[in-house]
Amino acid sequence: MLIRKRKGNISNLALTLVGIIALCFAMQAAAQDADPEQTTGVIGTPVTTPICDPAQSDPPAEADTTYRIVSEESNAQYEVEEEIVSIGANTAVGKTNAFIGTFFFDSDGAPLPCSRWDVDLRTLQSDDPRRDNYLYGNTLETETYPLATFILTSVPDMPLPVQEDVETELTLVGDLTVHGVTRVIA
Repeated sequence: MLIRKRKGNISNLALTLVGIIALCFAMQAAAQDADPEQTTGVIGTPVTTPICDPAQSDPPAEADTTYRIVSEESNAQYEVEEEIVSIGANTAVGKTNAFIGTFFFDSDGAPLPCSRWDVDLRTLQSDDPRRDNYLYGNTLETETYPLATFILTSVPDMPLPVQEDVETELTLVGDLTVHGVTRVIA
């Protein structure tokens, strides 16, 4: 993951869920009509977890540094290889900027509870509305599971301090929940 620190915000964050969705769920191409109503979701209040109530807007008392995702300048995306009979092999890419999150760190650079991001999966869009509709209705079942949630647990080798206006590559380790299934990812 690349971040550029800018006055407490995470800017130009491009989170690539390369294959994560594909690993969790097999995606297939299907010819279905797109439903525009299904592609206009917006994140509401993220789900409360055992360690985090996202309705609490104040940072934890022990937070030394807070980073917020700038949704307008960020995106979450998936890439998946698909085989289409009339076309052949193709790399499908879907993106959304309905992507919110805040990361809290203590003075030692350790993430604090409630360091998380949420992506509204109902807003993922690729170059093919039929693919999107299939993804929403059959693969991710976005009416039942509208959000993907990542709870940050560690950032190995995080340089301290993170310099302002400098892109820094980091590995984020945490619990990703997609389609009601949680897995540890890095």
